[in-house]
Amino acid sequence: MIDPTQISNLIERMVSNRKISYMEAVLEICEEHSVDASLVAKHLSRPIIENIENEARQVNLLPRKKSLPFA
Repeated sequence: MIDPTQISNLIERMVSNRKISYMEAVLEICEEHSVDASLVAKHLSRPIIENIENEARQVNLLPRKKSLPFA
């Protein structure tokens, strides 16, 4: 089992070194360590969660945030 305190650091390194998405990094870690994604999700840092949400919006898996029109 992977140490929960190191999950975010490991994800950040994978994204940086291998140029993969945050979602891919999380899923790879789950596969490598035979851990369910729901367990890993509980230990993700807020910035990683936000990056995953942004990636999901870019591929239309989540609705886009509404922005205020600026005149």
